[in-house]
Amino acid sequence: MNSMTRIHRTLFYILLILLPTQIGLHFWPSWSFVLGRRVDYLSPTLFLTDIIVVALLICWFFDSLSVFRNKKKIHTIINRSPLVFLTLGVFICFIIDNIMHAVNVPVAIYAWIKFFEYAVLGLYIVKTKPAVNIVSLCLGAAMFYSSVIAISQFFLRHSVGGVLWWIGERTFSLETPGIAKIALCNLTRLSCPIFLRPYATLPHPNVLGGFLGVVLLLVGTTDFEAFKKIIPRRVHIDHLIFLFLQWILLIVGAASLILTFSRSAWAMVLLASAAVLILRHLNKQKVRVLLIGILIFFAVVIFYIFSAHFSDESLVVREQLNNAALSIIQAHPLVGVGLGNFLVALPTFIPSRQIYFLQPVHNIYLLFISEVGFFGVMLFTLICYVLMTNLRKFCKAGETANERFAIRISLLGLLFVGLIDHYSVTVQQGQLLLTLLISMSV
Repeated sequence: MNSMTRIHRTLFYILLILLPTQIGLHFWPSWSFVLGRRVDYLSPTLFLTDIIVVALLICWFFDSLSVFRNKKKIHTIINRSPLVFLTLGVFICFIIDNIMHAVNVPVAIYAWIKFFEYAVLGLYIVKTKPAVNIVSLCLGAAMFYSSVIAISQFFLRHSVGGVLWWIGERTFSLETPGIAKIALCNLTRLSCPIFLRPYATLPHPNVLGGFLGVVLLLVGTTDFEAFKKIIPRRVHIDHLIFLFLQWILLIVGAASLILTFSRSAWAMVLLASAAVLILRHLNKQKVRVLLIGILIFFAVVIFYIFSAHFSDESLVVREQLNNAALSIIQAHPLVGVGLGNFLVALPTFIPSRQIYFLQPVHNIYLLFISEVGFFGVMLFTLICYVLMTNLRKFCKAGETANERFAIRISLLGLLFVGLIDHYSVTVQQGQLLLTLLISMSV
């Protein structure tokens, strides 16, 4: 391993450890305003994690120059994957068309730039094949410090402050307008103490809950015994140490997840855990019956999430946003309103008197269709199919079924949450996590 390889791999692991942080520099051009209000989702932001991504990609590029210098290798790659290049060419034409027909062109351009940042990062992950157990350990470390911060915020009922501000913790307390709270009423209903839902260093407790849920699934299904393969033989570490480390991460992460009071994250972990137990411990003859049981459980969870406390303002807002998304899709069915333009188009499809919230629709699939249209969805699906078909030859030969299972069950969990929340495609931390899981699932 040369020095450049060590640098970009180290930067990648640093990126994973810093994934839940949100330190960044926000810019506020005129096109990031809607109805005269600043919208965080539209603000072009340079995050510390963006700088790390760009740095590791530059190092990877210089590390891979030998491929670009070898004309025979380039010719072989082109000859083996003509369909990939043809499909990508059509996709580029679609992107140009999507930008030209966007409600707000600068917003669409910025959104596509971010898309390509994550796409190249995904290519890096596919090509360099990072070890699943090391990825789990790095994310586990991120989960640990995020959980400690979250638990502290919950019991303090305000932000911890101090040096944590530099990694993204914002200053807030129970009295901060718009802060997320939870009322814990006792059984006699005589008192209802109000507690702060913890944020850690993430934008919202639901984002924290989703991050914790995904990493809990990943850590809980990863075989940390595989570390023995990369540890020098002269270093003897008992398997009980790995087991102890794993359980510490799981206990602290689960405690923090409970305190977020994110029902979607709870449902994700329960559903995925049930799937893990079923798929790992049942034989093929029983799979069909058990899959029916999973679907029933899935339906019950979804029903609970959407029906419990239906008078809640948040659920009413979600319903209005869903209706607005369906209206946008009906009005722009082919190419959508432009990537990243849902919030720009929202005032047109909801009466202005109701626009006291400017949020993306809490369903990543409705959000995606409304912004790129059905043609974009079909083209993107085709690209995924073509790329995955052609990238199978890059699969890591030594990867075990357990490692693949750990990544894919975590990805399914995040995609499940996408039915009822949007952060996996609208905030930096969610986008990085989704890119990581999709890339490693290849």
